[in-house]
Amino acid sequence: MDDAEVRAQLERVRGRISEEESVPELDLQANLRLMGLRIRAAWLLVADGRYDDAVKAAEGANRARSAAMAASSGPGYGGAVSWEACEVEAVTWLARGKWRRAEKAAQRALSDFDEQIDNYRLFELAQQAQGKVRADRVWKAFEDPAQALAEFDAHAYAIRKLGDGA
Repeated sequence: MDDAEVRAQLERVRGRISEEESVPELDLQANLRLMGLRIRAAWLLVADGRYDDAVKAAEGANRARSAAMAASSGPGYGGAVSWEACEVEAVTWLARGKWRRAEKAAQRALSDFDEQIDNYRLFELAQQAQGKVRADRVWKAFEDPAQALAEFDAHAYAIRKLGDGA
């Protein structure tokens, strides 16, 4: 996906977000759709190198998720946070070299569900950048975390996530 296509998709997603937000009272399904659209916008913004806007979009996705849970009349659904919103934030902080912030963003998702693999990988990269990865850790996301960190590419990561249906 080239830069022009990223921007064109972002404009389409923003249009759909505006349509969803124009409804006076959003129900559970509308808020879940809005959450998904904001996550997609966040990944498109990461792919476009607009990290501040990506973090804001991820935060908006978490707010939509909270609103969806508040609108639900049934038992609790999922965890306390959107794991993918945390993932977006961790990727943006890694891209900027803000290792501690990346670690905290990934940790929010892992605190909610410690088996969330994508955030665990980002957590390990952030720890590697801070010299905190232990050789005797129980689970290794990477055989060579130093190499994985050196090769980390936020743009490519976002494009992959978009291809996964984000």
